[in-house]
Amino acid sequence: MKVSTIISTDTRTASSRLSLESLRYLDWTDFSVIVVNGPSTDRTDAVVEEYQGLIRDGACADRNVHGVTGYLAEPGDAYGLRRWLEALIQDEETRRSFGLASRRCFESNFNRLVMAERTLDF
Repeated sequence: MKVSTIISTDTRTASSRLSLESLRYLDWTDFSVIVVNGPSTDRTDAVVEEYQGLIRDGACADRNVHGVTGYLAEPGDAYGLRRWLEALIQDEETRRSFGLASRRCFESNFNRLVMAERTLDF
């Protein structure tokens, strides 16, 4: 089973580095890390660049809602992150529920009409 973790971050250079460094030591073979960096005003972009071999990255406003679209771990809490990942590995129904909720959130916030309105309002 492939496991992906998504880290939503915004202006958290130190904790982003700590989280990414911790993930480097996981011994899972089919594992990916996706970093969604908000409009950071510090050096978080540079930290994300440092880990390009480990992660995929993107930019987006923070959309994760704990227990609805995913789980949230405190910045730098590698043990908490591992606990949530292991819980998801064991619970197919929760994975499916989070995926459906995330898709609904994405489709309602990032469809063509909404994005066109945001662009015009900009």
